[in-house]
Amino acid sequence: MNGYQDIANAILARIHSGELRPGAQLLPVRAQAQAAGVALATAVRAYAWLEQQGLVVAERGRGTFVRDQGACRNDALVQTAGATPAIDLSFNSPTVAGQEEMLRQGLRNLASAGDIASLLGSVPQGGTLHQRALAARFCSSAV
Repeated sequence: MNGYQDIANAILARIHSGELRPGAQLLPVRAQAQAAGVALATAVRAYAWLEQQGLVVAERGRGTFVRDQGACRNDALVQTAGATPAIDLSFNSPTVAGQEEMLRQGLRNLASAGDIASLLGSVPQGGTLHQRALAARFCSSAV
C-alpha cells in the first residue's frame, strides 16, 4: 500500500464485505501505519477520510470503530478515497441561479431566531435529538 487511498479503500472493502461489522474496532492508527508500511500521517489521513465519509467514528482514548451503516444506506453517496466527488461540498458558494437569495433569507432567519450562541457551541456525538429525528425521517424516505 502506498497512500492513504489504499488504506482507506482496503478498510472500506472490509466494511462492505461484512468482515468489519458495525462496532468493530480498527487497528490503532500507529499499528495500521506499521502494518501498511506507511508514515503515521498517511494512516491518520486514511482514518480521517473514513470518518468524514461517516464510515467510522473515532473516540478519543478508546479507538476508531465501524459505524452502523444500515440505519441510512444510500449507495449513491458511497465513494472511494481519492475519487472526485459528484457534488463538491468544499466550497460554500451558490452554484444555481437564485440560491444567493435563498441563502441570504436563510441566514436572516437564523439571525432572527435569537439563539445564535447555540449554533456556535459543540454538538453532541450523534447530533441533537432534533437533528437525529430529521436524519431518521430522511433515511426512512430514502429507502
